[in-house]
Amino acid sequence: MALNDDMTSPQGSQEGTAVTFGNSWKADQTCPDAGRILSDPCSISMEIENYARHWCEMLRNPNGTFANCHSEVNPEYYYKRCLYSTCSCEKSEDCLCAVFTSYGRACAAKGKFVTDFGDQCEKHTKSCPSSQIFTYNHRRCQLTCSSLSSDQRSCTSHFLPVVGCFCPDGLYLNEKDTCVPKEECSCFHKGEYIEAGKSLNIDTEHCVCDDGKLHCHPRKNESFACPASKVYFNCSSTSAKTLGPQCARSCMNLIDNICDASECVSGCMCPPDQLDDGKGSCVKNESECPCQHNGKFYKPEGTFHQDCNLCTCRGGKWICTMNNCSQSCIIYGSGHHRTFDMRQYEFQGHCSYVAIKNNCFNKTAESDIEVITEDEPCGSTGTTCSKTVRIQLGRNVITLSDGTYKKEVLENGTQIKYQIINRGFYIVLASDIGLTVIWDRKTYFVIQLESQFMGEVCGLCGNFDGNGENDFTTRSGLVVSSPLEFANSWKGDSSCSDVDKLVDACEEAHHRDHWAKMKCNIINGDTFKDCHSKVLQWLCVE
Repeated sequence: MALNDDMTSPQGSQEGTAVTFGNSWKADQTCPDAGRILSDPCSISMEIENYARHWCEMLRNPNGTFANCHSEVNPEYYYKRCLYSTCSCEKSEDCLCAVFTSYGRACAAKGKFVTDFGDQCEKHTKSCPSSQIFTYNHRRCQLTCSSLSSDQRSCTSHFLPVVGCFCPDGLYLNEKDTCVPKEECSCFHKGEYIEAGKSLNIDTEHCVCDDGKLHCHPRKNESFACPASKVYFNCSSTSAKTLGPQCARSCMNLIDNICDASECVSGCMCPPDQLDDGKGSCVKNESECPCQHNGKFYKPEGTFHQDCNLCTCRGGKWICTMNNCSQSCIIYGSGHHRTFDMRQYEFQGHCSYVAIKNNCFNKTAESDIEVITEDEPCGSTGTTCSKTVRIQLGRNVITLSDGTYKKEVLENGTQIKYQIINRGFYIVLASDIGLTVIWDRKTYFVIQLESQFMGEVCGLCGNFDGNGENDFTTRSGLVVSSPLEFANSWKGDSSCSDVDKLVDACEEAHHRDHWAKMKCNIINGDTFKDCHSKVLQWLCVE
C-alpha cells in the first residue's frame, strides 16, 4: 500500500486491476496477456483449506514466531496471501513457507528479524541440497546459471537479509537446485533447458550451449510467412547486440528501456520505421498509436473519465487533466473499511468511533465537521454492523438510524447549509462545504469529501493526503501498523473496552462458510463480467 497512482501503466492511465496493470508492463510484447483467476482456491477442498488456515495462523499468533514483528508490519495482508497461495499451489507446503519468507523479509526491512519458521518448513530450513548452505540472514544475491544468458549481471552485497539455501562463492545455481561451476551450466530457451555442450536448431539457426549461454549461427536461408505489414527478423543475420521482436517498438510501451533483452528471438515484427499497435498491425508513427486502459483499446483522441479528470489518447499515451478530485471512504458490512487513500482493513468494534473529523493535531478550521459511526453486534457470530451514523455540520447534527433520519440544532457553532435527499434505497446528505454522506439505510455508508479537505481530516477514514501508508494515524498522531491499535484510538466513548482481536465470521460459523462463498461467487460470474477489468472483485467477495 502506497500512493494512489501506483497502478500507472506505461501509457499513463490508472489501471483498475492488478491483472491489466501487470499486463501493461510486459517486458516482452510477444507474450500473451495474463488472464484473471476468479475463483477462491480454498473453496475447492475443505481439507486443504483447514491445512492452510491452521498453518497460516502462525503469522497472526500473538505469542508465535512472528509476534515480535506485529508492531511494525501488520500480518493480516500476509495471512490472506498465505491462505490463497497455500490453497492454490500444487505443493501447499512450499507456498506456505514462501509467504513466511516474504513476511520475514518485510520484517527485516523494519529491523525485526525472524529466525525460526517452525516445524512445517523444516524440510526447507534443515534439508538444503548437499551443495548448498542454509541461512536466515543472507545478504548477497545468488548467482544462477540463467543469469549468464542475460546482460544484466549486476549483483550487490547491500540489500535486506533473505532466508534460504545458497551456493558457496564461485558456484552457480542451476535448474536442479545444484551448485555447479560456470562451464557445467545449462541454457534456458522457451521453457526448456539445454545441457552444457549440447546443440539444437532454433528456427534458422544452429545453437550450442556454452557457459550457460546459447551461441547461435546461421543454419541456412529459410523463409517464414508473416502477417500483412510485418516482416521476419532473423537474429542470426544481425550483430550479437541486436534485439529481436520481443524488444521491437510498440505503441503499448514507448519507454525504450522496458524490454527483456536476455536473448534475441527470431520472429515477425514491424519494419524498423514503424510501431506495433498492440493489435497485430503496424502504424507509421506515434501519432497513429492507439491507447489501452483496463484491457480496452482506444483510437487516437479517444477519451475516458478517471474520477473527475478527462484522459485523451495522444501519441500512444494518455494525457489527463490534473484536477484534484473528491474521494470516498466506505464502511460496510461486518467491519469492512476502505479509507480515502484506498487502504483496506477490518475492524469490528462495539462502541462509537470517529470516522472523520477536522481540526486534527493542532489544526484549526472555521467550521467543525465530524462523522461518528456507532457499531452494534449483529447476527449470532459476534460480528458488528454500522447501525447508526451521526453527522455534525457546525451547529447541525443529523442522525441516520433505523432506516430514517432525525435533525438536531446545537446552541453553538456555525451554520452550514445542507440538504437530505431520498434516492431509492439510499439517503443522501449533501452539504455546501463539500461533505456528502450516502447511506443504504442499513449497514453500508459512504463519506465523500471534495479536494479542499485533502490532508485536513483524521479518523477511521484516514487523512486523505494521497498516501495510504500513513492512514493508520492514531488520535495522538502516531502512525502504527496494527488496525486494532489505530481504530481503538478513535473511540468516541473512553469507557468502552478496546477490541483485542479480529473476528472472522466465516471461521466463527464454519458451517456457513461454503454457502456464503457460493452465494458471493455471483460477483465472479457473468453478471458482473464487464466490471472485472475495472474493479478488484475479490475485495468485494471477501
